This record gives sequence, C-alpha cells and structure tokens, in this order.
Amino acid sequence: MKIFIIRHGETSWNSKLLIQGLKDNPLNESGEAQSLHIKSFLVNQKIDYVYSSPLKRAYKTATLALDNPQIIINNYFSERDFGQLEGQDVKVFYETSNKSNLKNYEDDQTLLSRIKLGLNNLYANHQEDDTIAIFTHAHVLKSILILIDKLTYSYSTKIKNCAILEVEYINNKLLFKAIH
Repeated sequence: MKIFIIRHGETSWNSKLLIQGLKDNPLNESGEAQSLHIKSFLVNQKIDYVYSSPLKRAYKTATLALDNPQIIINNYFSERDFGQLEGQDVKVFYETSNKSNLKNYEDDQTLLSRIKLGLNNLYANHQEDDTIAIFTHAHVLKSILILIDKLTYSYSTKIKNCAILEVEYINNKLLFKAIH
C-alpha cells in the first residue's frame, strides 16, 4: 500500500511560529496557495482513498489539493494535543525538557501509539495495491518518520507546510520512499 502523508498549508499561527495543536485555525492566503501548488504533484498520482484530520486546516488543504475528493475524517491523524503549550512560541516546546507535568499534553508514547493504531487500521481495511492520501499535521508526519527510523528522526525534525511524505506499508511494515 502506498501512502502519501501531507502536512496542511500555512496558517497565521504557523507564520508567527506559534504552537497550534488542536486549535482549529484556518489556512491563510499563503496556505491556500501552497495547497494549490501541491495539486500539480498529486494530480499525477492514482489516489484511491483520501483521509483527513478533523481540523479545518488539514481538511481545506485536501479540498484545494485534489479535485472533488471524497474525504474520510480520521481522528487518528489529528495533531498532537499540546495542552497548555497551545498559542505559545514553538521555542517553548523545544525548551521544555520535562513535558510530563504539562496539563492535557499528549506525550510522545501516546501520540506514537495513536498514529500506529491509525496506520494499522488503514492496513487492515485496504488492499496492498491501494494508494491513500492523508492530510494531517507536522507531529503526525514526525511520528511516522520516527516509527520508520527513530535514530534518524525526532520531534525536532523540521517539516514544511504542504510537505508530502511518501511511504510504503507492506506486510505491516512502514518503508520510507521520499519527502516531496
């Protein structure tokens, strides 16, 4: 199974380097333009199923990047709950070494488990030759990269808006293909 995991386009909070998490911010003009730009890549792909986080920035990216997509909302691929960090500068995330005391913060292991469960769900409900697009968020992409190679990737890995991670999911194993 081929999977394209696409980070949403830019929001005003992205441009200000603020932590969004579950804050449901819309795309800004730049984010809409980015979403239209990746359409040129996605139009050449055979995509059988389209999934999106329930957050409007991911959903809108999907509607702009694909022609008339039938989008399936999937909560497994929602952004990390940053709890009390939402709205703060992203530097706070990197500078906070002990996040276990943060109210409502979704820790790394819980996030990785959620993403793995979501991927396993896809694997169980689709065919090997299906191609899937998932419109989602930075920490979901980072989680998938960590699941592939935890020695190379971390939650500090930079992921641009509208980055496209291409993976293969074969025999219940994730294989890295490319980042577009």
